[in-house]
Amino acid sequence: MTAPPARALDELSGTGGGPDTLALLVRDQDTRRMLLLRAVLDAAEGAAPAVTPPRPSGGERER
Repeated sequence: MTAPPARALDELSGTGGGPDTLALLVRDQDTRRMLLLRAVLDAAEGAAPAVTPPRPSGGERER
């Protein structure tokens, strides 16, 4: 991720923000979510079987 432009920080510090600044925030939030998801999936894949029980057969979720 890159640092936000100074203009965006100036807008946000005044409780404002134009469309470009808000788009920057949304894009960065999506990036953080994808990175977090990747980290969770990597951790689950590398976890011991006792930590991550097998999926139920037949593709149905247990209730």
